[in-house]
Amino acid sequence: MNLSSQPKITSLKSKKEIARLFNKGIRKRFKYGVVILRNDPCLDRKAGVFVKKHMGNAVYRNYLKRIVRHYIRENATLLSDYSRVLFLINKKNEHLNFHELCVELNWVFIKK
Repeated sequence: MNLSSQPKITSLKSKKEIARLFNKGIRKRFKYGVVILRNDPCLDRKAGVFVKKHMGNAVYRNYLKRIVRHYIRENATLLSDYSRVLFLINKKNEHLNFHELCVELNWVFIKK
């Protein structure tokens, strides 16, 4: 697989950008949380992942972030319609795996 053909997605870290995304973004709910999207053609592509503290210990929260980041890398072309994407995972599920998350998020992005 040629990685150069996929669109580059960097991390969303700026507090100003995150606040702007919360205020002006489009919210789409899915089984495990919310995806906040914004489309601005003049901005480069950025994505962020937040997991609420009540989700469990640090090990489990980092596991959730890792599988969401893996989803972002695997589905960069699906996310390419949006310049900013923020994943907010807030529904606790002890048996969440990568396949379940992919099914839910693909439903969110294909549904539009």
